Parts: sequence; C-alpha cells; structure tokens
Amino acid sequence: MKTKRRVFILLLLPMLLLICTVSSAAEDMPYQFHFDEKPEEAADGAYETYIDGLPPEIRQQVEDAGEAGDAIEKYSVSYFLSLVKNAISDALLPGFKTLSVLMGMVILASVFRMLSKTVKNGSLETVFSLCCLLCMALTLYEVQKSVFALVQSMLDLLSSTMMMMVPVMEAVYLSSGNITSAAVSGTGINLMITFIQTLYADVLSPCVSVCFLLSITAAVSGNRGVSFMAGALRGIVTGALVLIMTIMTFVLSMQSGIASAADTFAAKTIKFALGSYLPIIGGTVADSFSMVSGSLGVIKQVAGVTGIVVIVIVMLSPLASLFVNRLALGMTGAVAGVLGCDREQALFRETGSLCTLLLAIAIAAAVMYIFALSLFCKASLAYG
Repeated sequence: MKTKRRVFILLLLPMLLLICTVSSAAEDMPYQFHFDEKPEEAADGAYETYIDGLPPEIRQQVEDAGEAGDAIEKYSVSYFLSLVKNAISDALLPGFKTLSVLMGMVILASVFRMLSKTVKNGSLETVFSLCCLLCMALTLYEVQKSVFALVQSMLDLLSSTMMMMVPVMEAVYLSSGNITSAAVSGTGINLMITFIQTLYADVLSPCVSVCFLLSITAAVSGNRGVSFMAGALRGIVTGALVLIMTIMTFVLSMQSGIASAADTFAAKTIKFALGSYLPIIGGTVADSFSMVSGSLGVIKQVAGVTGIVVIVIVMLSPLASLFVNRLALGMTGAVAGVLGCDREQALFRETGSLCTLLLAIAIAAAVMYIFALSLFCKASLAYG
C-alpha cells in the first residue's frame, strides 16, 4: 500500500510542476503588446512586420506563392517540390567540386603509396605514409570547415526567423483572449531559441573538433578502440540533444493544451456573464467576439503556415548541401577502399559520420520549430 502511494506521489509531482509552470509563465511576458488599435489590425500588422523583416531571398520565395489570402492554396506539393529541386540544383555544383578535390587527393595518395613501396627502408615508407595521411586530413578539414560554418549559419537563421514569429503569435493570442497561451508559447519558444542559439558554440563545435581529431588518430594508428570512442561520443551527443529537444516540444505541447483549455473556459465565462446580465447589449458584444475571433483565426492560419514554409525554405538549402557533401564523402571513401588506401577510407568514413551527426541535429532543430508552429496553427481561440 505504501509503495502504491509513493508511486502515485511521484507521478503527481511532475503534473503539479507542469501546472505551476503554466501559471508562473503568465507573469513573464517577453514581448509587450499594446491595444492601441483593433485586434485583427494589430495581429495583421505584426504579420506584415514579420514578412518585411525576413531576409530578401526568403521573402521573395514566400511572396512568389501569392498574397496572404491565397498563399495557403498555393502551398501545394508542386510548390515544395520546386523548392527541393532548386535546393538540390544549387548544392550539386559545390558538391561536385568537393568530390573532385577529394577524388584527386585519394588518387594522389594511392600513387604516393605505390611509390613509397619502392623504398627499401620500412621506417621511411611508414613516415611517407603518415605524411600523406596527415596532408589528406588537413585538406579534408579545410573542405569540411565550410560545412561546419553552413550548419552554424542555418541554426542562427532558424532561430532569428523563429524569434520574429513570436510577436506575431503573441499578438494573435492576446487579441483573441488567449492570455495564458501567449505567456506559455512565448516562454517555451524563447527557451527553444536560446537552446538552439547556444547549441553549436557550446556543444556541436567542441564535439565535431574532438571527433575529427579522434578520427585522424584512429586512421593513423589503426586502433579500433579510438574509432569506437569517436562513435560513442557522437552517439551520446546525438541522443542527448534529441532527447532535450523532444522534452521541450513535449512540455510545450502539454502546457499549450492546458493553457488553451484555461483560456477557453475564462472566455466562455465572460460571454455567459455578458449574455446573462446584459440581455441585449451583452449578446451583441458576444457576437462581436465571435466575428473578431473568425478574422483572427484566418490570420493565425496564414501566419502559422507561412512560418512553417519559412522554416522549410531556411532548412532546405543547407540540408541539401549536407546531403550532397555526405554523398561525396561516401563515394570517395569507397574509391579509397578500391585503391587499397585503407587508412584514408577509415578517415573518410569517420568524417562522413560527423556530417551525419550535423545533418541529424539540423533536422531535429527544424522539426522542433515546425512542431511549435503546428501547435500555434491548431490552437483554439478563446473568443471563438
């Protein structure tokens, strides 16, 4: 009996903490909203400010879909397929250049290895082989440095575009009476943005550097234990980051559901009080709430869908470049194995695993933001 009671208390405490977090979040509003104009005009103005604040190339792609009222109809499968096609087309030429450089290095390494075997001194042959491998590692690092910078710029751009979306979300929520939802979503999304902004500098950059050094050590020494250490580090970092992102999205989803229910209950109470105590004027005011909520619902859907499209546009080009780069590393590693360059093949394999790590984290960050915007699109307005 005591064991069941303890289990019940342990399960109850997280739920109480979650509810208290919703209440306390309402006291901390990261953005100020002024009711100097009509609610729908304020929300529409915040949306226009968001569109104007986007980078020119992203704004152009969003505006190519049409006006705000027709944009949702034009966000079709062909529209997204054209975005994917353009992203892959832009990534092919740099990827081909990377493949050419790496293939040339592998061919030179193979020729150099064949020539080094003509030296009768075994120690000198080993020194030549190590020098060749280190030169390839330096070349590979210079090639991959642009990939690491690409991931950092992608995460920064995702965070900046999502940060501009927060005032739009709060304007819609506050105009429609979702006071608690505005506080919860603002606090939760700002936590996500802070996490993503510090992700690369504090976690990914040190991890990538350490794993690359371990990859070089494993290729030089031929020790599988070092390669296992690099793989374990990548797995731990990937698992921890994905787990943290999953927890943040789960908590945001739970808080949004509770906050939406609380706001809807409060709004229905107000409408019932108006209709009961002010029979004629109260009913008119309640009907006006519904009309305002309808227009705000359209703005909410347009803003939410546009935000998701912006996230997709931001992530497509870097992800295409990462995928093409990963493909180039895999092809080069396969050619190195065919030419008998086993150490070089191991180095390319480990570097390709680093590219896979960055690809997974970038996708997870984009999916986390898309999920937050999907919650915004599905949220019910209190005055509806």
